[in-house]
Amino acid sequence: MCEISLCSQWFQAHSHEYVQSRFSIVLCWSNHQSFENFYQKKILQLERVQSNEVTNLQPFKFNTIIAERSRLFLPPSNDPMKKVDVKYYTRRANAKKKGLAASLKKIIRKKPHGLLKDVKEVTAETWKEISCVDCGHCCMEMTPTWKKTEVKRMAAHFGLTYKEYYDKYLYTEDKTGDIMNNSTPCQHFDKRKGLCTVYEIRPKDCAEFPHFHRKDFGDQVKDVFIPNMPRCPATLVMVEKLEARMKEKGVI
Repeated sequence: MCEISLCSQWFQAHSHEYVQSRFSIVLCWSNHQSFENFYQKKILQLERVQSNEVTNLQPFKFNTIIAERSRLFLPPSNDPMKKVDVKYYTRRANAKKKGLAASLKKIIRKKPHGLLKDVKEVTAETWKEISCVDCGHCCMEMTPTWKKTEVKRMAAHFGLTYKEYYDKYLYTEDKTGDIMNNSTPCQHFDKRKGLCTVYEIRPKDCAEFPHFHRKDFGDQVKDVFIPNMPRCPATLVMVEKLEARMKEKGVI
C-alpha cells in the first residue's frame, strides 16, 4: 500500500504511468461539498492494490470498487464515505481466530503490568480504523441483554406497558435468565440509514459495547472478545493490535 498526493490535472494526464503488470493505483477523489475541507490539501488519495485482477482505472469516481476486495482478501480503503466491509473482517477473523484466541489467553495468564493502559491505547488506534456508525453489524446480528428498568423506559418511550413491549420484542433466555431481543436485526435499528433510532435511551449493554474499557478485561476474553471477533470488526482489530503490542513487549 502507498499513499500519494498529486495535482488532479497531472494525475489525469499521467495515470497510465502508475499502472503496472501486478499493481493498479486506484483513485479516491471527492468533489462532495461535505468533504471540501478534508481534501483541500490532499486532493488525491491513491491506493496501490496488489492484484492481477485490477485492470480498470476509474479516476473520476469517489467510490471506486477495487477488484472485488472482499473476495480477494484485500484490506478495505479508508474512504470516509464507505461503510465497514463486514464480510472482509469476518473472513479475516475466522482465518485468525484460533491464533488470536490463544494469544489473548496467554496475555491474560501472564497478567502484564499496565495491560489496561495498553488496551486503552490500542482501542484508540482501533477507532481510527473502524467506526461503529459505519458498521452496525452488532445491531444486525446480535442482541443486547436488557435490564428490567431499561425495558420499562423503552416501553414508556413508545407509549406501551412493560408487558406489551416485552411480548412484542423480547424473551427471557432459559439458562441465564437474561432478557434478550426475540429477533434480529434489532427492532430499533434503521437498516436504510444504518443508525440506532433510540440511541439516547439504548440499553447499557449497547452503550458499552464492545466492552473494551472494562476493568475486568481479562474476565471478558472467553465469553466476549473471542466469540465477538467474527461478529465485530472493531473487536478483531483491537485484538490484533493488542497481540502485536504484546509481542513487541516480549509478553508473548
